[in-house]
Amino acid sequence: MKNHKFLLVLPALLLLQNAFAQVGHLSLSDSYPAAAEKIKISYNPVGTPVEGKKDISAEVFYIDGKDYPAVDVDLKADGNTLTGEFTIPTTAKAFFVKIFSDDVIDNNNDKGYVFLIYKDKKPVEGAYESNGFILASGLGTHFAKIKKDNEAGLTLMIKERELFPATERNSMRSIIGC
Repeated sequence: MKNHKFLLVLPALLLLQNAFAQVGHLSLSDSYPAAAEKIKISYNPVGTPVEGKKDISAEVFYIDGKDYPAVDVDLKADGNTLTGEFTIPTTAKAFFVKIFSDDVIDNNNDKGYVFLIYKDKKPVEGAYESNGFILASGLGTHFAKIKKDNEAGLTLMIKERELFPATERNSMRSIIGC
């Protein structure tokens, strides 16, 4: 029965993966960012809401199921591109990057710049749940104007439960009532 449910959810997950695909404005030095890894970001503001702004800043918000730390990223100009780096905490499961200038935020057309944490090129346990938390809790909306999406958050929670059925759930429990 579980396999049948997963097969029904699979097309939705594939659509969701395409929906969360990042556009070319922000890129990471590693397509599979891992805990404790130093990541370099490159950001091209051309065609974004912060294009032409002088003081563009970046913050990274980590989702770890407990503390939710955030760090500022020191961006430096490199031609038309801004670059910076940060180190992912060992407890992080996912993160999102906020790019802004004063009160103007580049929210990547409402999708945000959201990334999972990987180990051996596979999402770590809790990564999909954390991504769902960013979308469904309003946390991503509050800090980075990422469009709140309960359905996408629930779909990610289902995927997490399919991949890791024995794991205790933390962040989504209050959102979806489990």
